[in-house]
Amino acid sequence: PSAVHRFFTAPAAHRRGIARLVPIGANGQPAWGEYRRDPITGSLHLTGVEVVRFAGDLICEITRFETTLAQYFGLPRTLD
Repeated sequence: PSAVHRFFTAPAAHRRGIARLVPIGANGQPAWGEYRRDPITGSLHLTGVEVVRFAGDLICEITRFETTLAQYFGLPRTLD
């Protein structure tokens, strides 16, 4: 848990603006859609899909997909 916490709270530029994570599944693995808030409209826009792969009880890989795959995961492009 502490390693996961450090990973998700690291000051990486691409993670700072994430406003909502929507859980999904991908190939039997946990995954989520990442949404950022538009500063003008206030809507949340999908910015990517992350899939986590485990080896036993350890995270061994995190793969990021662009928004073009959103339709295959049932993720909307925007949330209000």
